[in-house]
Amino acid sequence: MSKDKDMKGKKPEGREDWKHDLENDVLTVQEATKISDGIHEGQIMNIVHENREGFDYIDMYIGITDDNGNEITIKTGFPAYVSQNSSLGKFLTTVGLEYEPKDKLKLSEIKEMIVGKTITFQTYTEDNFARVVNKTIKFN
Repeated sequence: MSKDKDMKGKKPEGREDWKHDLENDVLTVQEATKISDGIHEGQIMNIVHENREGFDYIDMYIGITDDNGNEITIKTGFPAYVSQNSSLGKFLTTVGLEYEPKDKLKLSEIKEMIVGKTITFQTYTEDNFARVVNKTIKFN
């Protein structure tokens, strides 16, 4: 997998489904994927810390099978803010991570805990894209 860590025209880890020839600035048109709304099972492929438009996010890449039987990668994200009430904080609690205010959490250690794990989650369609309902993520 690629070692690139940003979305500025580079392929981040976990996105092997991208079909771009970056050297020649060519994009290959892909067949549209379809993911039905409902419960799905997938594997966490990677977690990446992103900064977009001045906001920090933790993006999670999930490998799943689409409705056509193709292996694809979808992405969901959390604001990179951890507290007991934040969406990322609640997600980390489901992983079994215990933390207190002012603790320092290393993303590399979180990745070691969850990359490769199988999860179930719910999706819904918004603007022709499958969106993961983060609060429905459960580890198998």
